[in-house]
Amino acid sequence: MKKMIAIQLLLLVFTFAATAGQERTPLTIEQRIHHLVEGWNNKNAILFSSPFAADGRLIIPSGQVIEGKWNIASSHGRFFATIGKTSQIDLEIKEIRALSDGVTLVYLDGVNHWHNPEMPEAEHSRMVIVFQQTDNAWEIQSLQITRQETAE
Repeated sequence: MKKMIAIQLLLLVFTFAATAGQERTPLTIEQRIHHLVEGWNNKNAILFSSPFAADGRLIIPSGQVIEGKWNIASSHGRFFATIGKTSQIDLEIKEIRALSDGVTLVYLDGVNHWHNPEMPEAEHSRMVIVFQQTDNAWEIQSLQITRQETAE
């Protein structure tokens, strides 16, 4: 038992020494948006929900509000396993507006390509995200998705 504790302490010391001179830079807003896209397109609900704050809020086009990172992950896990399994998204940042120190509003346009004969070929949306900066990353406090009609 003492030997195992000593080994764990040595590993901890080596890990600390290896990272001692490195700065931890916060994840950027663009990286967090990339996590949303990669999580969605790879059907990885944990990665998709990773940018959200623990108490973050997602408002989907139907108006349903999903509260909390783990509820967002759970609901999207079910979605990706069923109707969303063929869906792929593209997001384009339209504007990034700093509201105050550490709070930023991001406007995006999105396209959901369903790749499913039972669904529309593509759905266009407008998204508004409120990001708040923490020590480690920008976190999504709120993301609202509004479906956009397209001219045919």
